[in-house]
Amino acid sequence: MITVKLTHGLTYNGKVVSELRLKPLTVGGELNAMDAIDALPALPENPSEAQQSRRAVQETLIYWAQQLSIDGIPQDIITADYLLNHLSGADYSQLVDEMETLRSKSTAATEAPAPPAAAA
Repeated sequence: MITVKLTHGLTYNGKVVSELRLKPLTVGGELNAMDAIDALPALPENPSEAQQSRRAVQETLIYWAQQLSIDGIPQDIITADYLLNHLSGADYSQLVDEMETLRSKSTAATEAPAPPAAAA
């Protein structure tokens, strides 16, 4: 788990919350995210670049909603739509970097150790 202090924060009930925690994606969280992505309306046959970009951000935020914990904001409020409407571009970029850090820590923790070298 990683604690992050956002530059701009998220507003909820008239208060700005700047600190959140990122946790690794659980199997259940991944399945929930996949269900939510499947429920998104289909893009048109030839989507514009803006439509494709919006969809990519929506999908990212759907996953993040499964991984974020924010004191002062109930978990059921932390949805992709909430994040889309309350997360600044700067904070989004910061979270992209922090998610990569979390991913690299998780990968390093689960990698099998190298077998010992054979004695010469």
